[in-house]
Amino acid sequence: MLQLTPSQVIAHRLRAHHLDARRPPEALAAVVGACGVRNTPPRAFEATVFNRIAGIDAEAPYRRLYGDRSLLQAWSIRGVPLVFPTADRQVFTAALVPRPGDVWIYTMGIALALELLGSELDPLLAAARDSIGAVLAGRVVRSKRQLDTELAAAMAPRLSAEKQALWRLPSPYGPNQTLGEAVASFLLRPLSFHGLVCFGERDGTSPTFVRPADWLGEGEPSAGAPGEPAAAEAHEARRRLVHKFLHCFGPATVQGFAAWLGSSPDLRDRETICPDKGLQRRVWRLQVNPGAVLVAGRVGGTWKQATRGDRLTLTCDLFRPLTSDQREEPGMEAEAWAAFRGKRLAAFQING
Repeated sequence: MLQLTPSQVIAHRLRAHHLDARRPPEALAAVVGACGVRNTPPRAFEATVFNRIAGIDAEAPYRRLYGDRSLLQAWSIRGVPLVFPTADRQVFTAALVPRPGDVWIYTMGIALALELLGSELDPLLAAARDSIGAVLAGRVVRSKRQLDTELAAAMAPRLSAEKQALWRLPSPYGPNQTLGEAVASFLLRPLSFHGLVCFGERDGTSPTFVRPADWLGEGEPSAGAPGEPAAAEAHEARRRLVHKFLHCFGPATVQGFAAWLGSSPDLRDRETICPDKGLQRRVWRLQVNPGAVLVAGRVGGTWKQATRGDRLTLTCDLFRPLTSDQREEPGMEAEAWAAFRGKRLAAFQING
């Protein structure tokens, strides 16, 4: 049996994630397409691009995302906004549609709403799929809240009179929201996987939402159930998604794949790059994670930034001291990051 050391695994993963050396700008699609790039909070994927592509400016990814649209952003793995090559859209969307009888893993929180409505998920999802086209066809919806509101309103006539009354009740999930709007919000992930909604160009601080067929200039969808991938197409998309996972995170297990997808409560394979459980809690938070400082392929600390106007302040908290050969590199990276962001590095501090 082949035996691999942790150092060999780390070396492979660094190459697979394009972190062993920066790639040329023309490799952007390959870099983004390795396993998709999470883009939450907004513009977070800029750091991924900066750390993997040499000599690229911060607006270049957006020219691909909003200009020629060879990149696409949609709700995907773990239900988060993900940027990926448009050519791989089925891999990062249709592959996540469950087979008949399986559970939608990113709608688990909808159970309370279903109980209050006395409904199963499938008829509500069918109503959402029948309604989303009218909401998005030929137009852009600004803000997630507005999309929830409009989709809930479009779905209501497809419900019984009894359920329509419940639909208008206050939401148990938060203030200033109806139960119907909460249901619509949960169903946006499945609609994304069916290829019926994606992100458009950001409008200031607000996201926008569009119909993929309009955004990509594909015209009206073909006949059949809206957004329903062919069985062979869905199978191939799932196969390619598994291949991407194994290439980027292998060697791996079925449990590791489930954790990566977000369908398991177990942590992903964090011990390989950060064995200390206490340090793991400093890197992977319940809410917003700090940036990770990689030292020889392992997490050697965290970093945070603050911006004010054209000034950027960056702080690194190291878990262990750097060697003499490593001490200059953080400062050089900080200067390069500030330039990439179009900012002036006002202060850079290393703790530890």
